[in-house]
Amino acid sequence: MTTQAAPADTRKILTEAFTHMLRFLRAKRIPAPDCYDVAQEAALVFLEKLDQIKDPQQSRRFLLGIARMKALQYFERRGRHPTDAFDSHVLPRGTAPTTPSVRLDRKTRLLNVLQALDDEPREAFLLRCEGLKLEEIAAEMKLSLATVKRRLADANAELARQTRALTPELDDDQRVVAVEAAYRES
Repeated sequence: MTTQAAPADTRKILTEAFTHMLRFLRAKRIPAPDCYDVAQEAALVFLEKLDQIKDPQQSRRFLLGIARMKALQYFERRGRHPTDAFDSHVLPRGTAPTTPSVRLDRKTRLLNVLQALDDEPREAFLLRCEGLKLEEIAAEMKLSLATVKRRLADANAELARQTRALTPELDDDQRVVAVEAAYRES
């Protein structure tokens, strides 16, 4: 038997998750006007399938999963790939951010590094940044737990490698945390 969330709970779930969903979609390089449309499509599908949620605690994962599928459909409709080319050798050596424009530039460069990841490692990394547990990521991506861990390790290694020029003062773990922070602030 499925338990359906009450209308007030559903509104609360959507309100809290909508900003996370928009950030997730923007990180996939969906432009701002289309990003809102894709988020609304995901919210509508979420409402239509609300009765399929067995555990109300899993509603955020369910909504992000729908947003992920809607993002894939968005790129299929447009016939283009969601990643942009990125050449880390073009970037100058980073300095400690001191002004708002320097901090914004650094954050933008860190987000661009995130786009350089392959699809599966980036998906796993973004879902992890959104607070999903490894088991939830595995279920959402329809991969084994070991594969998800491997994808996250690949993402972390690649992010650390590509951000060395941007953040020479940080170690590899701190570089990955910097990318996560830049993503969460976007």
